[in-house]
Amino acid sequence: MFESLDKAASGDASLLVSQCALPGDVCAAAAAADPRYPQSAANPGQAALASDNVSGDNIAEQIGEQIAAPALAVTGDAAAGHLATATVGIASG
Repeated sequence: MFESLDKAASGDASLLVSQCALPGDVCAAAAAADPRYPQSAANPGQAALASDNVSGDNIAEQIGEQIAAPALAVTGDAAAGHLATATVGIASG
């Protein structure tokens, strides 16, 4: 999130940065379908929100919210590709 369109276009002085994680089953299916990721396909549990270098410092309540109400709606499959959409609310005023 940026203070203005100009700052967003330049990438200067972000006010808020976020990261979205795909659901585990989507990641596992994508890794299993692509021979370039054999280790990810064999060990999908290694990439958990709690140990992620971005989300890992979240408190337990935040991690619970991320798991219970994921920000992304994902459609598609590993063969045809996935499409993830997010709805982001912005308060005015």
